[in-house]
Amino acid sequence: VEKAKRKQASLLLKRADLQEIPSTWTEVEDALVEVNPHDEEYWDIHDKLRESMGTAWISKLWRVQNMSLWTYYSFHKDRLTRNGINHNERLVWHGTSSLDPSIIYNDQQDGFMMQFSNKGLWGRGIYFADESVYSDKYSYKPPTSDMPLTAGRCEGEEDEREMFLAKLLVGNMIFIDRDESPEKASECRKLTVPPTDASTGLKYNTVRGETSGSQVWIVYENGRAYPDYVVRYYKGRRDINRTLYKTRNEATRSKKRKQKSSSPKSSPKSSSHKSYTPKSDPTVDVEQGLSS
Repeated sequence: VEKAKRKQASLLLKRADLQEIPSTWTEVEDALVEVNPHDEEYWDIHDKLRESMGTAWISKLWRVQNMSLWTYYSFHKDRLTRNGINHNERLVWHGTSSLDPSIIYNDQQDGFMMQFSNKGLWGRGIYFADESVYSDKYSYKPPTSDMPLTAGRCEGEEDEREMFLAKLLVGNMIFIDRDESPEKASECRKLTVPPTDASTGLKYNTVRGETSGSQVWIVYENGRAYPDYVVRYYKGRRDINRTLYKTRNEATRSKKRKQKSSSPKSSPKSSSHKSYTPKSDPTVDVEQGLSS
């Protein structure tokens, strides 16, 4: 058994050499990296979060750089491709409820696991949503100053929540309308694997449904989702101590000013690669108190 495990690990490492690492990753492969609010990456996710939660603001954003999980995910993408299936990759939301997200992003084998799943409307599977407002109902409440800190993340505020923005390999999917009839709803709750596609004799990769105004995707195996980002957010009025910039344009203007002020002409010893800390920024038109 141990010999087989070592062989599998060796094959995964060889495959990793062939996998394309995301362009946003830093040189550190196994890390939780905070995304700077000056970066376009930050605002792309901010916009996606607010597509269905218009009053949400990001207070912290971390990129998950876990080479083992990325290799496992890439293996599943390659497997779908070799079987002639369009992997149909999507960005989706996932809330972990009471489970600390670090259990997933620090894992070195599976990441999102069926073993942590409860039975839902479409049976026991791993659920992902198109709308952030849906996953918000299952979001994780980070520890506050009165509780132990979580791995790789700072303490949270009372009104803050966290969830994953994940990459999902949907593959071949089937839409099942559980509202069709009481019998269909009962049938859905018993699912442990996707139904079989009569045209191919193979099981579908994913079940798609609709509930609470959101499309949801359910997978019944590990490895077909990668925990791309941990998004910490709050809702309501913008707190300038947690969310320094109100818009993408404001952040871009501030970045340009900082780069100009740190150029060799004005300050030879300065660096434009300073880590971000949420302090007042003289280049921003800061409003008093909180801002909507």
